[in-house]
Amino acid sequence: SVAAVGALAGLLAGVASPAAASPATSPLAASPAAAAAPAVAAAAAPSAFTAPSGAATIPPVAPASPGLTRSFAAGRAADAALLSRRGRLLWAEPTTRLTAAQVGDLLGGLGLTADHAAYGIDLWRLTYATVDPQGRPIKASGLVAVPRRAPATLRTILVEHGTLAFRGDAPSVATNPYSVAPAAQAAGAGYLAVAPDYLGLGYGSGPHPYFDIPTETSASIDLLTATRQFLPRTGQRVSGDLLVAGYSQGASAALAVARALQDHPDGTWRVRALAPISGAYAIRRAELPGMLAGQVPPPIAVFYVAYVLVAYNRIHHLYAAPADVFRAPYAARVETLFGSNVPEASVVAALPPTLDRLLTPRGRRLLTDADSPLLRALADADHVCDWTPRMPVRIHWVPEDEQVVNANVPACVRQFRANGVDVATVKLPPVALGGSLHAGSGVTGSNRAFTWFLRVAPPQ
Repeated sequence: SVAAVGALAGLLAGVASPAAASPATSPLAASPAAAAAPAVAAAAAPSAFTAPSGAATIPPVAPASPGLTRSFAAGRAADAALLSRRGRLLWAEPTTRLTAAQVGDLLGGLGLTADHAAYGIDLWRLTYATVDPQGRPIKASGLVAVPRRAPATLRTILVEHGTLAFRGDAPSVATNPYSVAPAAQAAGAGYLAVAPDYLGLGYGSGPHPYFDIPTETSASIDLLTATRQFLPRTGQRVSGDLLVAGYSQGASAALAVARALQDHPDGTWRVRALAPISGAYAIRRAELPGMLAGQVPPPIAVFYVAYVLVAYNRIHHLYAAPADVFRAPYAARVETLFGSNVPEASVVAALPPTLDRLLTPRGRRLLTDADSPLLRALADADHVCDWTPRMPVRIHWVPEDEQVVNANVPACVRQFRANGVDVATVKLPPVALGGSLHAGSGVTGSNRAFTWFLRVAPPQ
């Protein structure tokens, strides 16, 4: 029920940062209304977000064993020596403990399949060492959901989340039920669930390098490494079998992670199945042309274009100053809006309703000129389907997706086919969430992928 979800959202919020959470994993599920709100100067000010300062800040959690309350004191310093080894666990903090009934109520209230919610679960925030886009040491965070009283050896589901601009909405912060629910669904059925926040979201350092495929991959694999260090403290261990799912931005991340683990095996993880959901697999050839042709509602296109330009400029140096590509007054606020510290409703409200009002002529040329530095930099994102997977793959999509144009799917299929692989596509029913078919596909796609995972590699 809505009341049950609200109560559980309060439980989640009571053990995390005081920062407000957006209502859905898709930042623009309610974007038309948000975009209609007046853009005020205050919207450009960062929200307060306090990093964890010590074990005393964590509300009491009934541990499954005494070892679960251990504080990783050395990790709290997070100095250069600790960060020097990728995948090093810096600290682990319990956030929420849910009974099997609470898991079922949470999932059912959000439209997720709750039939297999047989276990109570413990949610943990792990902070760990990884690398930034320049290869420098940095810390990141992620959610690990552990089933209680499950078999000692667990199969793992890796869940890659969709676009988030606000660090307070990340899975490990655990205030947003939609960000937590896919991991709760998996753990409630007896899997170990791992959900990276990505760089710059949750309790990670710096702003989020949006749609940077290399660091989405490294942050995910390094969290898996940190999880293996943490899990023995629960009395459990991983089998090495890994099922990978990702929605929207996370669909590309899921594909890239599976490829990296296949191409560079270390004997630790075996990807058994791969389920990307509603992803933008051909940004240069499908997504950007669709935005410019009006296939994506203008306020949504504005959000994504602004986010990509700001994030990619930090890595690829697309422009010298925001005013080169953004019109006034937006040039003065975009860097702050996309610094990971502003709630997404405020971000959308502070942006214009159309690309023409957002971009200067030079900014628009970054989207249209075939040899622009932006389009060259997007090459990694446009090749996430250009490989030969040795695991089953199902690409989930919904017709008339208003945020990710449907042309992305055949573009991905063609790349796989050129590598000698015919992947399956799963057409999802058109179910809207907050008026958005894209957001609704995150729910229906998660259900389809989860049901498929249960058949391919059931919990042990």
